[in-house]
Amino acid sequence: MRTPKSSSLSLSPLCALKWMFRFIGARLISLILSLAMGITSFCAFSPGPANAYTVYGYEDELGMLHLSKSKLGANYKKLYSHDKKKLSLGYKGIIPILREKAAIAKPPTFSIKEIRKLVGTKGAFIMRAAEPFLGAPYRFGGDAPSGVDCSGFTKAVFKRLGREIPRNSQAQAACGIEVARDFLLPGDLVFFSSNPHRGINHVGIFLGQDRIIHSSSRTGGVAVQVLGQAPYSAWYVTARRVDLPATKGNMAVPEMQASGD
Repeated sequence: MRTPKSSSLSLSPLCALKWMFRFIGARLISLILSLAMGITSFCAFSPGPANAYTVYGYEDELGMLHLSKSKLGANYKKLYSHDKKKLSLGYKGIIPILREKAAIAKPPTFSIKEIRKLVGTKGAFIMRAAEPFLGAPYRFGGDAPSGVDCSGFTKAVFKRLGREIPRNSQAQAACGIEVARDFLLPGDLVFFSSNPHRGINHVGIFLGQDRIIHSSSRTGGVAVQVLGQAPYSAWYVTARRVDLPATKGNMAVPEMQASGD
């Protein structure tokens, strides 16, 4: 009696090897294609120079900074393109850009007549000493109406009032006596710090009625502003009262001497 043959198919070793290579090859090709598509997708959506966006913005008259990825209004100026180098831009870093793009709003302007009427007799007297500088452009290291920085301005005005004070704001903050903010009088020096880690870095002169006159790099020169508004209200540090000989007697302000600056 014969033993029946098995009905299952048997493959030779060579055929089995061919089938194995075909199967592995198809899987390998599929894997390579998947990887290629993933890399393409990652490159398309990963951040890079091609996807950098433009930053628009401006600083309003109260010192508030407005930034956006789109131009939301006429006040918004094109400032810079966002990239890795610009990611760490702080307030101090953006101010020069705002100034360059004319994106800092000017504070409300007051006529000399309006200021004198507002601040009273003594404030008007201080204002007369400062008038030659009103509207002067900001210039670091300057001390003349052709260009003046904050401490150069206060030093020049105090000289006209008969008192010599140091040249820089931190040294001026050691002059006279300290005065509480609620008891400020016209002629008091008021000091500010836009960076708590650096200490005092700005100075102005109190005129009365919450008005100060100062030379600011933010607004581009000498102007009268409100002390109680941002950013100076937040930056306020202290005030000093220096005895002014010219405020006694007839309070006459000497004529402005010609300067070679």
